[in-house]
Order: sequence, then structure tokens, then C-alpha cells
Amino acid sequence: MMNKVKKTLPFTLDRSSDVRLSVQMANCLRKLIVEGVYAAGDILPTLHEFSKSLNVSLRVPREALAILEKECYVFPRPRVGCEVLARNDKVWYGNVMFILPGDEGSYYADVFIGSIRRILAREGYRLEKINVPSVMDGTNALEDLSAALAVRPTLAIVIYCGEADISGFELKKTLREKSVPFVTIADYSAKRKGSVGNIGFGRNRALGDFVKECVRKKVRKVTVIGFEGNEGEVDPSAPLAAEGIEAEKHNIPVEHGDGFLSRVQRAAFYKMKELLAKGIDTLYFFPDDFAAMGALHAIALLGEEKASNVKFVTWANKGFTPLYFLEPARLEMDPAAHARKVASSLVEYLHKGILPKTEIGSVFIPGETF
Repeated sequence: MMNKVKKTLPFTLDRSSDVRLSVQMANCLRKLIVEGVYAAGDILPTLHEFSKSLNVSLRVPREALAILEKECYVFPRPRVGCEVLARNDKVWYGNVMFILPGDEGSYYADVFIGSIRRILAREGYRLEKINVPSVMDGTNALEDLSAALAVRPTLAIVIYCGEADISGFELKKTLREKSVPFVTIADYSAKRKGSVGNIGFGRNRALGDFVKECVRKKVRKVTVIGFEGNEGEVDPSAPLAAEGIEAEKHNIPVEHGDGFLSRVQRAAFYKMKELLAKGIDTLYFFPDDFAAMGALHAIALLGEEKASNVKFVTWANKGFTPLYFLEPARLEMDPAAHARKVASSLVEYLHKGILPKTEIGSVFIPGETF
């Protein structure tokens, strides 16, 4: 049973010390966990509660908890907080490195990787996440990766590397040169040179069921609202066209950089208002959950009666479905369930040297909006 610990903290931070505040905080929390003051299953205070109690910025508790998560003392639970993990004296058998191409993670990646980390920790393997930022020519800045590989990981996992992904090619080339065994999680099925295997990552897996439902309901037209540069976007245009269903696609130009997701929502809001002004005799498809959030705000302005007549299907991650007064029909990815499936295969490889055939992907979930 999970218990919320008291907000009043039994320690303070020394601002005159040369030790960084986040490291001091991690050291104090670690000591409290080891001594049993914070027991397994306890939920630690939130970042804001830590910040207020210690009179520090949010960065300090965020960095401190990241240190403890890496050491497998705590595990972040979305919408709940950080849970204290059970401790024991078991032997650690090796290190697993999770390589995420790109500058930042995402809700899916955070839940997916965090869940895999917890499962592997139970089996005696530490997991470290490495973000490898992309650079302008399409390759990756590999300095951090090269430094991290000095610890000789037992296994590396590379996610989101498509067949024609230049950045992914450079990553895999580096791993081969360092003789590090690696698993890919990608949208192809065959094992690639130097890898121990591939785990199929089917973002498009649910499209077939979605198109079948469109045929069954005799949909004549689907209007797709996405944004330019979204390389991982699910595009239903081709399978819809194969069934004789018109697909009208609107890719909204959005400038990248700070505040990007807010700009996506705002752009989708205005595009949806524009389309609704022309009528609602179509099925809308949102291939991105942030674009869906903006578009749904525009639909809600119609009022509940008219809005209930607007039919749509959205892309969504379980636990992060766009809020709406009706249950949305959706193509859903479940990061926690995917993590359990992938972790099971990784454990099989780490224990027996064989990677079972594994595939994860989206599922179509009918809802009140379609």
C-alpha cells in the first residue's frame, strides 16, 4: 500500500557548502530511505512541496530525484509522485543503456523507460537513459554517448530508429564500433547488422482497425489535422484512399523551439475554427495529441449540443488522452503495458542470450466521438 509521507522534511540544506544543493538533497533522502524513515511504497512530497519546504527552485528536487531514480531508490509514477522502492543487498549483474535519439523525451518515453527501469532493477540490472541530441545535418552529437560507453554496458537499447533514419544509423554504427550488443525498437521487423534483435514498434498498427470502422460506418471523407515536421505522425491517407474514402490533409506550419507544444495547440485551435466554419460533415482525425487538445478547445466553443455532433478520432497515449466531455475514439499507445512486454523480452535475453520476437503498437479504441 502506498502512503504519502509528511510534507515537513527532517533535514535542511547547507547553502555555504561546496556540495550542490541537489546532491545534498539526494544524499539526505537516500539516508532516510536506507534507515527506513521512508519505507518501500511511500510516496515522497511533490516537487512543489519540496521546493516550498526547502526554499529552493524546482530544479533542485528535480535533479535530486533524478539521481535517486537512476540509483533505483525511487520510481516516478505519473500523476502520483515518486514511490520509494524496496531495497535489498542483491548483486547487480550489469548495466543497460537506453538511448533516446533527440533533445528531449516525451510522456510516452518517460513512462515507458521508467517502467522498464523498475522491472530490470528487480532482475539485477541498472538502466541508464542517454539522450543523444540531433544536429542540423541529420546526424547526432555522439560525445555524451561515447563517454557513457566507457562503462561497457551489458546491453544498449536504441528506440525510434526508422529504416531511413540517419541519426539512428550513426548511433548503431557507434555501438558496433565499440562492440556493444544492442537491441533496436523500431518500425521494421528484421534484425539489423550488429544488433541482437529488433522489437517491432508499430505506431501504425491500429490504422487497419480504424479504416475498417470507417468502411463499416460508410464514412465518405476524413479530414486530417497535423503539423509540419512531425516525422512520427500516423497518416491514414493511403489506407483510406485504398478503400475509396477521401482524405483531406492539413499540415499546419509551426515554428520549432521553446514553447513549441503551446504553438501546436494554438495553431490547431485556429485551423479547427476555420474548418468548423465551413461545416462539420466530415470525420476529423488528429494524429498528434497536442494538436488534438487545441482542436478540441475549438469544438467545445460550439456548445455541448453542436459539439456532440462533431465526429473525430485522435492519437493518444494511455494516461494522457486529451480531455473532452465525451470519451474520444482513439488510436492509443499504452507505455506501461508496452514496457512490461519489452522488459520481459530483455530479461529473457539477459538471462539466456535469446531475444524473443516481440511487437508493440497502437490499438484502436472506439468511443463516443465515433
